[in-house]
Amino acid sequence: HRTADFGRAFSFGGAAGLPVLAFRTPASAATVYDGQDGFLTPLDDVQGLAERIASLHRVRQPLAAASHEARRRALENTRAQWFGLRAEWTRSLFQESSLAAS
Repeated sequence: HRTADFGRAFSFGGAAGLPVLAFRTPASAATVYDGQDGFLTPLDDVQGLAERIASLHRVRQPLAAASHEARRRALENTRAQWFGLRAEWTRSLFQESSLAAS
């Protein structure tokens, strides 16, 4: 993936247990934990990306571990969980403001 805006591709891939293989851009660097749930290569380093793919084909364990981690992180970051956290944050803000007003 090379564009600055990654859209839903990284999230959907992770949910399916697919680690990201991408060029390092601001969006990918902010989203992918290189070597943990995906693999980043310097921008426009096509040879480096090809070598990374070949390496992962030869030695599959890092790919399997990244697949597991991508799925785990995707499950931790569901919309329902974020809505729940947002609700908790909002409740705590109201509680703090009512305590301050007392």
